[in-house]
Amino acid sequence: MKQEVTLTFNNTTATITSDDEGMLDLNDIWRAFDLKASQSPSQWRGKTKEHLASTANLQFIRGRNAKTLATLEALYAYAMWVDVEFYMVVVEAFAALTRGEPEEALETNSKPDSKSLTILTNTLVHND
Repeated sequence: MKQEVTLTFNNTTATITSDDEGMLDLNDIWRAFDLKASQSPSQWRGKTKEHLASTANLQFIRGRNAKTLATLEALYAYAMWVDVEFYMVVVEAFAALTRGEPEEALETNSKPDSKSLTILTNTLVHND
């Protein structure tokens, strides 16, 4: 099922639409936010990427129209690799949840001085 993911990063907002299987192209995100070449999905290395690929949360399409397809969870992991502030927001929200403070977890990224990545998702329903 297709979904739309709206991301806000450094005062730029972009909406990315998944394919029919719900996979998002990380290259679309990289281009939409004009990230550095060193932050492109093809430069992402490490055990997190390897694990996501081995569990089908990350798929690579090679060739002229190369894509790095990701589940929403893999998108979060990529965003954490790209932006340390987003990484810390995720860590702080998780810590608040483990302390039994869900309200604090929700407020973590809504602070006025937060410059981190914000991700909103919507599932698209098709009436065939």
